[in-house]
Amino acid sequence: MPRRKPPEHQAFGELLTQGILAVGRAQGLSVKQVQDEIGDVVDRGGDAIERWREGRRPPNLDMLLKTADFLVKRSRSTLDAVWLRAFL
Repeated sequence: MPRRKPPEHQAFGELLTQGILAVGRAQGLSVKQVQDEIGDVVDRGGDAIERWREGRRPPNLDMLLKTADFLVKRSRSTLDAVWLRAFL
């Protein structure tokens, strides 16, 4: 089984997916539901978040910070400072 790269060496899309999955586990939500909620927070549709998961970054810093805040808070502290530093 391949080893996971440490967060600081992962691509943005991989880190976003990890965050979405962490929120999904913590809140009992599907990936689509989490993406839609992030979309609501940043005034975009869930499909924009899907594109971010494919490697595109949010178009501005405000969206990135709102997304990070949402993921960390809603994951119930399962995302650590190393993850957050790499994500930002």
